[in-house]
Amino acid sequence: MTKKAVGNAGKVYKKYTEEFRRDAVRMIESEGLTTAEVGRRLGVNANLLRKWRQTYGKKSETQAAQSDLEAENRRLRDEVRLDRIRKKLATLGRDLKHFKERLDAEHSPIVWKRMERVDHEAFRQKIAHQVT
Repeated sequence: MTKKAVGNAGKVYKKYTEEFRRDAVRMIESEGLTTAEVGRRLGVNANLLRKWRQTYGKKSETQAAQSDLEAENRRLRDEVRLDRIRKKLATLGRDLKHFKERLDAEHSPIVWKRMERVDHEAFRQKIAHQVT
């Protein structure tokens, strides 16, 4: 049922098994007892029983429908986010292709060779002026 566990500053806390928690929640839900009544019978704080009920209790129809809607919302948000990313990637791909074509057109191999030759000639001229 319970185990004693030592927490911070040497305080001793009760640690309840999952089976005990589920049984306490069943008492509340099936027998129609209040959390305070079950808490007094079992020696458990009513607030703790309320937490257990949220975790282990049956979900009402509205809660189940709401959780389904939240899951659907998350799925749709993720889908929209992925769609935006795909569009951005497509745009970046087109931009990359455009700039690559432009760079290739502006700096064809012939132009690159001319640039190399000019640079070498300019370098030779500078050295020739420095020596004389």
